[in-house]
Amino acid sequence: MFAVLVVASHVALIALAAIASPTLKATILKYSNVPIGMRRDHIALRFEELQRERDIDVLLIGSSHSLRTFDPRFFEKQHLRAFNLGTANQTPMNTYYLVQRYLSQLKPRLVVIEAYWETLEITGEEGTIAITVNRGAGLDTFKMALATRHPKVLNAQWSSLFERLFGTATPVRLRPDETYTSGGFVETWEPNSSQIRRAKHAVVVHADQMSYLSQTLTLLRTHDAKAILVWAPVTAAWRDTATNLKDVRHRLEDLSKSYDVPFVDLNDAVRLDDGLDFRDADHLNQRGVDKVMPVFMQVLRDYRLLDEVTPRPLSTASN
Repeated sequence: MFAVLVVASHVALIALAAIASPTLKATILKYSNVPIGMRRDHIALRFEELQRERDIDVLLIGSSHSLRTFDPRFFEKQHLRAFNLGTANQTPMNTYYLVQRYLSQLKPRLVVIEAYWETLEITGEEGTIAITVNRGAGLDTFKMALATRHPKVLNAQWSSLFERLFGTATPVRLRPDETYTSGGFVETWEPNSSQIRRAKHAVVVHADQMSYLSQTLTLLRTHDAKAILVWAPVTAAWRDTATNLKDVRHRLEDLSKSYDVPFVDLNDAVRLDDGLDFRDADHLNQRGVDKVMPVFMQVLRDYRLLDEVTPRPLSTASN
């Protein structure tokens, strides 16, 4: 009984925090484990648009490398409907629960899974919070929160729920250099002026994240959806900070072979300038995207992944 009262009191305090002033919310966010009053960005716009999407041809999903690399407009030129469900710090765990939730709604014939190596070594706390804050809590985000076993992520479910209930969620704001485009993509032309200050390190892959990748591929197979695993381009300097990418690549290649799906590393597939073609050390700008996407479309054709993805007629739900 005491435990129930403690939990109820905790949830009640989060509800009170949801109606606090922005200044007090900022203080709570800074000094507690309650993510309240957090900034919402293009991820919120992506999920708003997603509510109207049905029966697409291609689903692009993964971390911020997905949403800043795979431009659905290149598929539209081939009369294919694509949607980019990339979100910040999205791990394979987050990907699995998102696919589980939206697969029956979207019914994609091809799913492009961006499996950035650094998402393989984190638990998904930040990725879950980003989805929850921007879209709102749901059964899928509660499952993600339980998977992380982190109290802050669980608190995010309640704070997001109450902020939406009371209408106190923060407004959506994009960076001045960013433009959200239909289909879930974020366009920016800002060049890369960042300097890399990080020590070289070995990527430590979590077995759980590899397991979630496997579960996602299994789920897609049961729904007769084709799949491909991809590494999006990052700057050469950023790649050089990871000392064991060859080993990580081999693990992904082994997984992809076991499911008979391709794994493609787009790094070095195109000649890119670390300053002009990137917005920062590990994300392309539109100049880089315009160079990479034609090559990626050819990769999909080479693997015959677009052969059976014939254009579907536009549905009224997407208009």
